[in-house]
Amino acid sequence: MRVGALPRNSIAPHFYGFTWSTIGVATEYVKPAEVVRDNELISVPSLSERRSLMVDGEWLEEDITSGGAADLPNAYKDKICNIDYKTLRYPGHWGWVDSILDKCPDGEGRSTFLEKLMLKEVPSLEDDVVIVYAAVQGLDSDGILRRVEASYRIEPIQIGEVTLRAIQSTTAAGMAEVARILLEGNHQGVLLQSQLDPANFMSGPFVSAIYGERR
Repeated sequence: MRVGALPRNSIAPHFYGFTWSTIGVATEYVKPAEVVRDNELISVPSLSERRSLMVDGEWLEEDITSGGAADLPNAYKDKICNIDYKTLRYPGHWGWVDSILDKCPDGEGRSTFLEKLMLKEVPSLEDDVVIVYAAVQGLDSDGILRRVEASYRIEPIQIGEVTLRAIQSTTAAGMAEVARILLEGNHQGVLLQSQLDPANFMSGPFVSAIYGERR
């Protein structure tokens, strides 16, 4: 799965704009990430597996960042050979981040240091877009390599007299949907992401309002 919370437009040298938590961005860039490789749950450095990809005809760059996969790697490591979550950015952004990280000292304060340097050059913006790309690839029963993909481009939306940025609506939709599931179901205790019924979650009123009908 690849997700990018992006400004609609960007300029050099950073090719970015803050549309959500600045410390959240900095933290996901420096903390290690959990992935599955050959059915083994391992930790890898963030920004260590960069490559280019095209989503709906637009060139983007992906790289490993922390946190986005939640508990899915641990839940599915015995069933799926390789699992990872990556963040999408416009081409040029990751190279710029590398140049900033070269100035950051090692240690616990690395994310705070990175945030301060980024805030000096990267503006906060209201006009945003969220791009989501998910794919599963493997061999079918005939040994043919197949890939199933889905992609979404979420724009700001109007709710009454309020305009919600794309990052606000996509974040709120998932939270509201889980709250609905908890209220309507018979769940007790913590409900992990891997325990959600995908069909119920994706076709729910809040998620479907943002992403459209389940495909």
